Amino acid sequence: MNFLDMCYDLFLRTSKYHDLGKDIENWNKWNFYVVNYFTGQLYFTKRKDIEDFIVDVRTDNPIYAVFSQLYKTINNGPLRKLNQLNDYELYIELRGEAPNIIYKCAYDSIKIYHNLDEQQSNDLAKRFALNDMTIFTDYKC
Repeated sequence: MNFLDMCYDLFLRTSKYHDLGKDIENWNKWNFYVVNYFTGQLYFTKRKDIEDFIVDVRTDNPIYAVFSQLYKTINNGPLRKLNQLNDYELYIELRGEAPNIIYKCAYDSIKIYHNLDEQQSNDLAKRFALNDMTIFTDYKC
């Protein structure tokens, strides 16, 4: 199993026992948006709702914040806002949020189960951003 698969497995196992309501809601929204993106059903959803969803997922995720600092690169063009992307580019951004949601779910599972303080939570976020497989043995997941 790779790191993402292990996080997903942890999320599935622990979401039944921990209060991961916001994480589960994000996962369900993500699934709905991805499955229905190019169908007529999505036209009932405003594009702005999808853009707002992506921003919400990113800002509510300490792992994403660490990841973006660790892996900043110079891209081959000017940065663009979500509302400047064409439909296909927005879809690619949306698809890319799956790992962010899964990592956040696994992170929250460990954080809640082990009652981590702020410093321990920050350290855990860094370890998730680095795909540190020892998380699963250290926290007996």
